[in-house]
Amino acid sequence: MAALALLAPSALSGQRLPIKTFLASDGLPGGGIGRIVRDSHGFLWFCSAEGTARFDGYAFVRFGIEAGLPSQVIHDLIQTRDGCFWFATGKGLCRLDPTAPHGQADRPRIKVLPSPPGSLAPTHLLEDKRGVLWCGTTGGLFRLDPAGTTLQPVDLGLPHKLYDDPVVTALAEKEGGGLWVGTGSGLYGLDLDGRVTRLTEAEGLPTRQVRALTCEKDGTLWVATSKGIAKFRMPSGAQRPEGLQRFSKTNGMDSPDVQVLLCSGSGTILAGTAVGLTVFDHGVIRNLGPAQGIKAPVFVLQENANGDLWLGNDSGVQRWSHDGLTTFTQNEGLSDSRVDALFEDQQGTLVAGRARGATYWLDSQKARGFVPTRLPVGPHTPGWSWNQALLQDHLGAWWLASTHGLARFEQVTGAEGLATRKQPRIYKLSEATGVDEAFALFEDSRGDIWFSVASPITNGLGRWRRSQDRVEGFRDKDGLPRLFDSLPTAFVEDRAGHVWVAFNGAGVVRFRNGQFDVFSHAQGLPQGWIRSMMRDSMGRLWLASSLGGAGIIENPEADRPSFRSLTTEQGLASNSIWTTVEDRWGRIYVGSGAGIDRVDLQHERVLHLSEAQGLATGIPRVAYRDREGALWFGLSGGLSRYLPLPPNPDPPPPVYLTGLRIAGIPRTLPESGVTEWELPALPHHQNRVQVDFTSPDGLAGWALSYQYRLVGVSDDWTLASSLRHVDLANLAPGHYRFQVRAVGAEGQASNLPAELRFAILPPVWMRGWFVVLVTGGLGALAWLGYRARIHQLLEMERIRTRIAADLHDDIGASLSRIAILSEVVKRRTPGDQSETARFLSEIAESSRDLVDSMADIVWSINPKRDDLQHLLARIGQFASATLQAKDIRWTMSLPTDPAKVKLSPEQRRGMYLILKEAINNALKHSGCRSVNLQVSLGHGLLSAQIRDDGSGLPPEPPGSESTGSRRGRGLINMQVRAKDIGGRLGITSGPEGTTIHLDLPFRGGA
Repeated sequence: MAALALLAPSALSGQRLPIKTFLASDGLPGGGIGRIVRDSHGFLWFCSAEGTARFDGYAFVRFGIEAGLPSQVIHDLIQTRDGCFWFATGKGLCRLDPTAPHGQADRPRIKVLPSPPGSLAPTHLLEDKRGVLWCGTTGGLFRLDPAGTTLQPVDLGLPHKLYDDPVVTALAEKEGGGLWVGTGSGLYGLDLDGRVTRLTEAEGLPTRQVRALTCEKDGTLWVATSKGIAKFRMPSGAQRPEGLQRFSKTNGMDSPDVQVLLCSGSGTILAGTAVGLTVFDHGVIRNLGPAQGIKAPVFVLQENANGDLWLGNDSGVQRWSHDGLTTFTQNEGLSDSRVDALFEDQQGTLVAGRARGATYWLDSQKARGFVPTRLPVGPHTPGWSWNQALLQDHLGAWWLASTHGLARFEQVTGAEGLATRKQPRIYKLSEATGVDEAFALFEDSRGDIWFSVASPITNGLGRWRRSQDRVEGFRDKDGLPRLFDSLPTAFVEDRAGHVWVAFNGAGVVRFRNGQFDVFSHAQGLPQGWIRSMMRDSMGRLWLASSLGGAGIIENPEADRPSFRSLTTEQGLASNSIWTTVEDRWGRIYVGSGAGIDRVDLQHERVLHLSEAQGLATGIPRVAYRDREGALWFGLSGGLSRYLPLPPNPDPPPPVYLTGLRIAGIPRTLPESGVTEWELPALPHHQNRVQVDFTSPDGLAGWALSYQYRLVGVSDDWTLASSLRHVDLANLAPGHYRFQVRAVGAEGQASNLPAELRFAILPPVWMRGWFVVLVTGGLGALAWLGYRARIHQLLEMERIRTRIAADLHDDIGASLSRIAILSEVVKRRTPGDQSETARFLSEIAESSRDLVDSMADIVWSINPKRDDLQHLLARIGQFASATLQAKDIRWTMSLPTDPAKVKLSPEQRRGMYLILKEAINNALKHSGCRSVNLQVSLGHGLLSAQIRDDGSGLPPEPPGSESTGSRRGRGLINMQVRAKDIGGRLGITSGPEGTTIHLDLPFRGGA
């Protein structure tokens, strides 16, 4: 089993395994877990005295009496090859057909089989390779009849002297066919021909009371009892076991009291005992228990699809992650749970360092944990730094950054030897840097020791020259950032031998050819403190920044290195990074307060490791890769070890639909989920669809995300989210295909999405037949309305014609008569009555003006004149009569076929009055010799332009606006009329003449 790869002999006894515990408070059924079953989709089912529950890694979905089972006591569960679930309950055997519809009498979803005589409770279930379902009970063995309706007893010759004699405790299929049956009275072999063989202590079993059975692929049978384990082979036809071996405390087991057996996918045999877990790993026996985090006793074992191991007992279940981290704390020998420094000494022993008060502790890894060593007490109080506060140089001397300078301990083989060494040599730093408080240390490829100092007075940078045994310092003038407020925090060396120094906000510097090159955020470095640096196998430098994620320096040896960063936008869990480390395969591990992110630059994948995988709590201040390839992370809450597996991307996670609600009402889906489902047509008011979905890959504890789309509405997948449900509300009528896919921890998406197909019917008033009916009705109403409108227009035209005739015949004739009579009276008035003659002249003139105005009105309302041709004819008559009398030449430029341009009475009258006013202005004010009217049509716009060659409009006399001069009122009236008829009027006047331009929308065309 993959999880057992963590059990290297060097780390067996001194580590806590990557185990997560689930209790009733997490939703697990109470009453003790008696069986864990993996279904065909990979979900786990937990059987207990209080029902069963399906688990997907996120939530437990309960299933019991409320779902129709006859009893809440579930002893066993099996999913047969036809997809049905069989439950061994406290009140009989029960079958669940997850695909059966509700309410169908001839195909019930849940069917309870009649109990065998004697009220025997089923306890164990097994389906053999032929598809036969076997049922072990408290009173013997039964098999399901071919019709699937009754249990038929199988005679094994079981004794009944003691209560336990006929109780079936385990079932396993024999090699080549047949059955092994464990009971309280021995182990029974049932061959295909019906022959029965019984094995007890006489044949080598530790005791006849069998508790569990498991078979290896080659047919080797393992038998668990309260007094140990027996292992043997017994081919078909053999009378006695062959190659029998027994295991108990004398063979290395911590306890012979075995409760359960499991043969893992890798062939390893696991035995749950009264004190923990015993592993039989190809001839090697290993015991694990509470010291490694396993709760005892272990009653139940099951393996996940990805190789995780699940262990159960009366208090809950535990998951042991195969790709998880093991953690060491003070319980495993560390002097302190917090770790500030990590490296291997010259012997290859991992050493963890921690400053605690005035003492510095070194913890060396040994076979059964860590052994702490305290450095000799003296004037070398450790500083407050992390990561590079301690080192062993290439000659074996140990160096510590202390508050009194550099403390150098002479060569010793291992850290334990330091405890007996004399006081270290102290290198004072104040003459070179100004202060003695050392912060960080680093040995370059020449053997020189670089260091930084930190104090409230100033910061500093220097190195100890091995060849001269001398300390030298660097100053601001050497090209460094201002050291007073810039602390050197970390060191690294590139492949060309250049030393790089990081600062707390001032970027990094490179020491090359005796000079410092400064690089800052302006060149692309991440912002914030650079807390640590690391060189990877490709020669890149990695920077752990406090604000800007993980910085990467490409080709650091070049004159102009290139910089880039990885942040949360590229998948990191945080932008506040503490440390980085590389595994054997070039993957980078980036540590932050949110956990560890494994970055695969080649495939652009990020995998997140957290407490769910066994990572210790707190901030990862330091990381290291040992000679065996294991990665170590020193955190505030302990030291975590991770053994990376070779690059082998996990298969894409499957995804299943597990819940469905229509307008808030639940709809039944198969209990183990489905990959596709189709709903009957939904009425328009049931337009809210809620879907639940999940993936069994969540059982591994990795963070999965999900994407969905509504095909037809959008073919693009949504952004990945951890939500496992979606609410599709206010859906319009139509056909829909909802698809969802799971996205694994490294970005791999499901090969096939799960799909829900459904249709929402339109309301009655939107259906085809209704639309046709309504359209026809509306068409009929429109036709009737059109007829009424035509009738109304004709009637209005008759009224307009009658009004025009009445005005012309009656009022016009009367006004003309008044004018004529006024002239007659005027001529007969004596010459000495000039005043009377003047009044009569005004009456005659007013009458003639009224006749002209009335003629215009009659013309404007006459429906026979509603086109451009009649308008232009009338304006032409007016212009010819008025202008030619003053010897002013009049010309017109007209469009073709103006009779097709229809104008409303308001447009016709307004345009006529505007053009008439323009001609009057040219006649009275311009002194022109010619006037031209140009009319054009285009794009639904009628354009009329009157231009004269006069001297332009004279300026308004002072006060004309207040007095309302005739010319001022005329221009204003023209503007108002143009606006009233929906047109636009422009007036241009100058020494060369005046142009009045009118644009008016029209209907019809020429």
